[in-house]
Amino acid sequence: MMRLSIPFSAFWLRSSVVSVLISLISDTWANGPHDIKFIF
Repeated sequence: MMRLSIPFSAFWLRSSVVSVLISLISDTWANGPHDIKFIF
């Protein structure tokens, strides 16, 4: 049971992080490409 829940939570965490990164990058890209270096 533990081995099944760990990959599932990791997958959910990665998908949520990816969606947040996409919205963050699109917002930053609207401001200017030079701001992306500041985020990373």
